[in-house]
Amino acid sequence: MSFALKLLALHPSVQDILFSEIQQFCPGGAPEYTDLNKLTYALCIMYETMRLFPVIGSLNLSVSSPHDEILLRKYPIPQDTAIAIDLYCLHRNENYWGPTANEFNPSRWDARTPTPGWYSTDGKTQMPVRGAWWGFSEGPRACPGRRPHRTLLVFSYTFPLSCICD
Repeated sequence: MSFALKLLALHPSVQDILFSEIQQFCPGGAPEYTDLNKLTYALCIMYETMRLFPVIGSLNLSVSSPHDEILLRKYPIPQDTAIAIDLYCLHRNENYWGPTANEFNPSRWDARTPTPGWYSTDGKTQMPVRGAWWGFSEGPRACPGRRPHRTLLVFSYTFPLSCICD
């Protein structure tokens, strides 16, 4: 949450877009839980913040079976080997995120302006390829707290902006 607030403070143009979205979809002032589904740009800010500053630095795995394993049906992993996915580097890999991989750009996630080759699972946000972003992990072992976490993060920076008078 602190990284999102810092990034918003450093990028007034992003603040302006978020403020406009809040005014558009929350005319009564502060957003409510039912408004979350409409605040697409706020969600893009959360994804971009988690991309640049992952909650955990790496996902670690240790091969503890009594024999060697084959990863993805082609990579031999010897018994008792530890492997890790470096999320910080993965989330800044220019092969997935392009030449602006190290820049704060929440619009890259916005499916309302589709990026060729990217995919969307909800029609609101988009991702480059499966496995390029591991903010909440993926598949059956994805973070069970992703929805409450998303709600908390989005409210943490939309609520203060909604209280600002013109």
